[in-house]
Amino acid sequence: MRLSEETGPSRDLQGRRAIITGGGSGLGFIFADALAAAGADVVICGRRAEVIQAAAEQLARHGVAAEGHAFDLSRPEEIDRFKAAVGETDILINNAGYSIRRDSWLEVTAAEWQEVMNINLMAPFLLAQRFVPGMMERGFGRVVNLSSVYGLVGANPDHYPDMASDNTSYVASKHALIGLTKNLALRVAHAGVTVNTLSPGMFVGETRQARTDGVVPGQKTGELLLKEIPLRRFGREADLRGLITFIAGEGSAYITGHTFVVDGGFTVG
Repeated sequence: MRLSEETGPSRDLQGRRAIITGGGSGLGFIFADALAAAGADVVICGRRAEVIQAAAEQLARHGVAAEGHAFDLSRPEEIDRFKAAVGETDILINNAGYSIRRDSWLEVTAAEWQEVMNINLMAPFLLAQRFVPGMMERGFGRVVNLSSVYGLVGANPDHYPDMASDNTSYVASKHALIGLTKNLALRVAHAGVTVNTLSPGMFVGETRQARTDGVVPGQKTGELLLKEIPLRRFGREADLRGLITFIAGEGSAYITGHTFVVDGGFTVG
């Protein structure tokens, strides 16, 4: 994990506070780092206390307040404890996600299905319930739900010869998250709060290897996925940093219920 050298042209989010779930590593850390570089105080949350604390120390180097909290957001009572611990926020990035893969959708158990839904769908909804009312009272708020290209299309098993190819519960949860985004956007727009979805494709970098939906593919899978990307490359940190700062800031005030797809054209064809 490292801080990017790109801090952006300004600190447009100075005075704002942002919560990023799953912010200790991967894309979550990229989002937290980008928002901190833009001047926002940041609160990150994850299950692994040591990872979260180390990430918070890194983020504080931007000269902002950075808090790290270890909670299991798949449990409603933990979400209540998290809210009590951190108070209010201006920006909520629902990044934490989870996937269980099996060789066949017929092997997925009810317990596994529910586990994925708890993290990928229930937690973003309950977090919105806890934090959005305060945003509405203050007349400003930004909610960003992290979906995936597999919230837009199905996951073709032919692209994943190196691993168990079925992630039906993940795909269903990410499609549903886009629906949740659209519905919540209609409920809170009148109060100056926007709700949007960010759907990344396949990314590479020091914080996230060539992957999608939390799985690092083998060489054959990587080659097949790359052929499906019209830009013929995997994503990089820079492809997300400016976008998350824009969605979280004043410049996106007239955009809500939208899905920002960052996939090099993967879902176009």
